[in-house]
Amino acid sequence: FIKRHLWVIIFSVTIIAGIWEIRTMMRFIKRHLWVIIFSVTIIAGIWEIRTMMRKEKTSLPSAKKSEFVPAEFPNKMLLTVHLDLKGAPPNFLYLKTLLPKMAAAGCDSLLIEYEDMFPYKGKLTNLSATNHYSPAQIREMIGWAHDLGMQVIPLVQSFGHLESALKLKEWAHLRELYEYPSEICPSHPDSFSLVTEMISQVMRFHRNSPYLHIGCDEVFHLNLCPKCRERALSSRALFEDHVIRLAKWLKERYPEVQPIIWDDMMRKWPAEDIINTRLAAHVVPMVWDYTSDVKYVQRVWWLYAKAFPKIWVAGAFKGAGEPRSDFPHIERRLANQRSWLELIHTSKTSHKVSGLALTGWSRFDHFAVLCELLPVAIPSLLLNLLYVKAHLGGEAPQKQRMIYREWQDSLGCPGRIIPENMNTIEGRDDLMDCIWPGVDLYKSLVAYRELKNEVKKTEHIISERQGYLTRYNAMHNFTNPKRVVEIVIERGVQSTLRQLEKLKEDIYRQLVWYTDDFTAKEWVEDRVLPLTSSLMSLNALTDALLARRDWPRRPLETNIPLYG
Repeated sequence: FIKRHLWVIIFSVTIIAGIWEIRTMMRFIKRHLWVIIFSVTIIAGIWEIRTMMRKEKTSLPSAKKSEFVPAEFPNKMLLTVHLDLKGAPPNFLYLKTLLPKMAAAGCDSLLIEYEDMFPYKGKLTNLSATNHYSPAQIREMIGWAHDLGMQVIPLVQSFGHLESALKLKEWAHLRELYEYPSEICPSHPDSFSLVTEMISQVMRFHRNSPYLHIGCDEVFHLNLCPKCRERALSSRALFEDHVIRLAKWLKERYPEVQPIIWDDMMRKWPAEDIINTRLAAHVVPMVWDYTSDVKYVQRVWWLYAKAFPKIWVAGAFKGAGEPRSDFPHIERRLANQRSWLELIHTSKTSHKVSGLALTGWSRFDHFAVLCELLPVAIPSLLLNLLYVKAHLGGEAPQKQRMIYREWQDSLGCPGRIIPENMNTIEGRDDLMDCIWPGVDLYKSLVAYRELKNEVKKTEHIISERQGYLTRYNAMHNFTNPKRVVEIVIERGVQSTLRQLEKLKEDIYRQLVWYTDDFTAKEWVEDRVLPLTSSLMSLNALTDALLARRDWPRRPLETNIPLYG
């Protein structure tokens, strides 16, 4: 009977046991009902509070504070992140995700370099890129920042790096040298009108902002045009005159706004000229140095400290390597901030420093291709923010470990990232296990780096190490087919090409979410297409060489001009 009805017996016993268990549980619940209700209420309350706190940190509603109210922001040394919008401008959904993370890591201000992404209008309409942000988007971005307790400092170039305007025919006549569309002529009567109109339009969105950065870096061509030469001034005096005139105009229009300029045009001045510069009464210098050891600015640092009531400093979290870098070198970027903090502390000039800016250049200038992309540089950005926030310089080891722990938590890393491994030059594989906003693109760029190395290695082998696929072989269609097949198979050319085509699609899709269609196409065209073109050219050459079935007698005919 048991054998025949085994499953029925097992099912019945299970049901009876379940009913008995339920009756036992019901008796327990009746006996301890108030304790259970109280416990559930407490747990639910704690969970709700944690959820609200998490939402507060990681999400942004519609912006509320579109205008800056000085009383709502503390007067302290600012920790500023530079958003360079002239390359790979962030998608607004992405920016909305990113800003709370930056605020949580210590960022309390943004330095926004709009360049041609600003929605200029009227006679400046052509100054804007065709994919510029809308006025509503600008207001929303500023509002998000203010809601998070961040001040917003606009940056408008007013001397050098005016390529976005001077490249156009309508303002070409304002160039210092007609051949070079970078620097404006400070002596042309229309130059001042252009710059002040640009500033006026930008400041409509930044009423009551405490600062305005007016650029003035890398004025490579100065005092060279006939109009400037006619004034018979030194280059230093010409520079000072232009900056002071602009600063006075700002003071009249926006009395509460303090102009900031980059410092590099003053660095080579004699010490006496720096100490006695007329600029000290009108602007604040932002001293930039992106090296791992900022000792080279120490001489001017002391001079600036004597001359100027206040100083800004600027390091970099990205955009300070090579013009076509794909990843920031995290250790070098961190060493840059460490060196700055050491200089500030050891020189006892912290009372002079209004803020420290972490620059994040998207291009080296308007005409350059994209360097490191913002989503890929988030680990560098967050680590540098956390480090500077802690004001470390000769810090205790346990505090250093705390910063790395906070960094890993901010990136959503499941395990420990060992600081000793921080000296890798490009993408770090261990960061790919984390869940920070940008990690999918980061993974794709690590894969791109590996495929790029494969293609470069193949090109090197073909051009330098073997003798069957050279330019000479191609020109004469003369080679050993067996060796050609061996090279192509050994290097896995077809497989690499397929992987590149797949990766191209992945990177494009990811970039469209983080930035826009134009940036995605630009990056793919600049980085991926040269690799696929190289392999496709190799395929075409291979096909041509392998199609031949007979070859001429040596020597081969050479039709090149020879001399001597």
